[in-house]
Amino acid sequence: MRTLFVVLSLLHVPFLISYIEYYNRFYGELPLSLGGAPFVIHIGVAVVIGIVSARVSLRLFLIVNLSLLLSHVLLAQGLVAEEHAYWFKPFGPTWTIFLSASFYFAVQGLARWGALVTKKGLQV
Repeated sequence: MRTLFVVLSLLHVPFLISYIEYYNRFYGELPLSLGGAPFVIHIGVAVVIGIVSARVSLRLFLIVNLSLLLSHVLLAQGLVAEEHAYWFKPFGPTWTIFLSASFYFAVQGLARWGALVTKKGLQV
């Protein structure tokens, strides 16, 4: 399960969704188009990863998510052109992707907690 958790986490979904929309806006259509469902994809993948992460230690969960948060920020700084930063207003590309990734990891944490509570048979 640890391997599956790490592999699914390496998909970089928050960054990919933002970057696909950015790329389509400024450079043309990509073969992969999300249509009108980026938010649903964002939440769905986060819930799946959160459920899978219920079988890994909390320490691994936090280490992977914090390192991925850092990598999302570095990818945003490296791949988004400064002349197009206005598209991410009011926060800019780095903060927008940081906030998106933070929300993504919060949803993962909630799904993980829900899976742990269900697994232990506790009633909320």
